[in-house]
Amino acid sequence: MKSILVFYKLLFFKPLYVVSNAFLFLIFVSSTLFQLFFPEHIVILRIFIFGSIFLLVFLNFSRYIWFISKYKKEALNLSNEKLKEKYPQLLRIEKNVPQVKRRSIFTYGIWLRSQMPLTASKFNEQDLDHEEKQKFLYKIYLRYYIVESFLVAILIACLTLFYYFMFTTIYSVAATRDNNLSVIPDIVYSMITGFIFFVIALTAAAWINQSQFQLLQISNNLLTVSVEESKKTYKSTFFKLYIPKEI
Repeated sequence: MKSILVFYKLLFFKPLYVVSNAFLFLIFVSSTLFQLFFPEHIVILRIFIFGSIFLLVFLNFSRYIWFISKYKKEALNLSNEKLKEKYPQLLRIEKNVPQVKRRSIFTYGIWLRSQMPLTASKFNEQDLDHEEKQKFLYKIYLRYYIVESFLVAILIACLTLFYYFMFTTIYSVAATRDNNLSVIPDIVYSMITGFIFFVIALTAAAWINQSQFQLLQISNNLLTVSVEESKKTYKSTFFKLYIPKEI
């Protein structure tokens, strides 16, 4: 079960991936800022701005494609012991799980996420219904990762575009006296466009956050309930989109 519940934490956030994101984000932010000081080079700066946005989206989406293909190949085929042999860093992840006994309603989701390695350890591979639960969670997580790949791409694109339109419009107008450096010259339309991107980003972020919470909750609940009971619990919620009809 660890190969399903801890696979994302094991493989997704590698140093090269994190550094690449940070580098592209730095290019985006600095290029947006430089518009105010070098308006005569606005075309070149826009190439850097929108180029870095495209590369950020492409990098993260391609990362999900790679991860999903890896997940489909290995998640069901690795027992807990085989997972430890192939990915020794699993031991470090399990040792670093925070031991928090008291939690409030506001921190329950964070606590649940931090305890997932321990939750995965509590599943007994010898239980009669273990294989059924494993396949059930495998399909749910697979569907979620596919949906999340698109939502993360949308979130990154919309947040960066929101920042670009709002920052460029507000500060460039103040600095250059009504000379809007945004790609949309009209100040009102530029602000409205930025707000629209913000709303879309907020919706994507809320969807991801709520889906993650439900995903963690259903994983934890399967320790004590059957697959059929889980299906009944979530059949009237939006999370039913992730629930497989057949296992």
